[in-house]
Amino acid sequence: MRKIYKFLVLALTVMFCAVMTACGTYIPPTVQQGGSTGGGTSSEGGDTPSQGEQDGEFNVTLLWNNENFTQEECEYQDITRIQAIWTNLETAEKYSAHFNEQGVASIEGLDGDYRVTISAPPVGYTYNPNDDEHIATNVQKSVEISIYQLTPITAGGTDPYNDVINITQIGAYRITLETPDQEVWCRVTPTSNGTYTMESMVDVTANKVNPVLYVYHSSSEMVYVENPNEIIDGGGYEGTFTKNFYWEFNMTSEEAGGATMHFRIVTTNQDVTAYPIDIDFIYDREGDFASGLKPSVVVTPTHDFSTWNPSMTPSGTFTYCAYGPGSRGIRLLDDDMVGLGEDGYYHYLDNLGNPTGPMLFAKINKRTEVMSEFTWYQVNLSYIDGKSYYDFIHSYYAANVNDDGCYPVTEELKQFIQLYATENDLFKDGNGYAEVPRADDPETTEEDPFLGYNSDESSMWMFACGYYA
Repeated sequence: MRKIYKFLVLALTVMFCAVMTACGTYIPPTVQQGGSTGGGTSSEGGDTPSQGEQDGEFNVTLLWNNENFTQEECEYQDITRIQAIWTNLETAEKYSAHFNEQGVASIEGLDGDYRVTISAPPVGYTYNPNDDEHIATNVQKSVEISIYQLTPITAGGTDPYNDVINITQIGAYRITLETPDQEVWCRVTPTSNGTYTMESMVDVTANKVNPVLYVYHSSSEMVYVENPNEIIDGGGYEGTFTKNFYWEFNMTSEEAGGATMHFRIVTTNQDVTAYPIDIDFIYDREGDFASGLKPSVVVTPTHDFSTWNPSMTPSGTFTYCAYGPGSRGIRLLDDDMVGLGEDGYYHYLDNLGNPTGPMLFAKINKRTEVMSEFTWYQVNLSYIDGKSYYDFIHSYYAANVNDDGCYPVTEELKQFIQLYATENDLFKDGNGYAEVPRADDPETTEEDPFLGYNSDESSMWMFACGYYA
């Protein structure tokens, strides 16, 4: 057996030498411009390109998305100092090559699938290092990377009112977070119909910091910071710590110029030493908001608004129904306690069961304890049950409210609020009642074990209602 073993080893050695002689010496990847490869010379495993696989170069071309970017500006920044980087998706080995003055970098001898990034964008520009289009393969060796000019930012974004960053145009933006607990406030008011997006572009390679977007909708420049309407944590690679955010929203022609979106950018982190960090994001308009979604039925009130005016508001303090008669100390909404009076408005029932008690008012364009005002983001109330209620609320009821943003509850207003609560799932079923968290009551306490408002199915409309006493 030992002689046979030696014979096999000798035969295999001869065959290996013959093959190596026929194939030639290994040639590592080579760049076509100045610069050097950054690794990829390992001979272990099957990742080393063979001679036949080296035919054809991999290349990267930079595209200038902003029409004001000129070749002269490119040359002024000495773009030849910037490198294209190919990272093998299987082995993580990296190869690099410098760009030439035309914004092209090339390398030969690569074999496999590679994510392509650049060492750094030109000063004043950014790009998306996580774009799935930036993948080079043996079949598709050419990659184009779009460079976006950064839009100047004047404010610091330290608070939502006095130092907010106003995003006034489509483009790329950069904010810098100096510490892990810092937050930056921005505001955008689209002036035209469309589908809009906001996407962050933190490189997932480092995988240390994840940007999170808190979104607040409003019909004015004011924002109630206690209760975000949306929290966007993830829009990219869910398997990584750095997921990035991707936020999309639609703007109708009626809303354009009137609906304001506030957003707050914060970060979660695995490494507090990673700061300061730049958060680059792109605000873009993807296209027109599909006109096919526009309803054919526009709802207008039948109520005669001349029967009441703000000067007729009763004296006293506005008190939510959740704290009024029938609330039982658990913020219970109970429409058995109210009825439609002969004056066309809802009232609490008196001792004889007649609707002659305190008049009910609904908050229309000021925040309730449960949610923002009804005019906060009209796309959510423009298309309920195939009908548009935009004019119903915005042009009529909201136009006739008192100083508290309230109008007496009519039958049609009650029906709208009930429909709104149902369609937007404000209440969650549980234990025989529905329950909704209050904006200022996110947690239960020992003294107050009940969370939010409680209601049966028919009483949900009362969450926005109250009376003066």
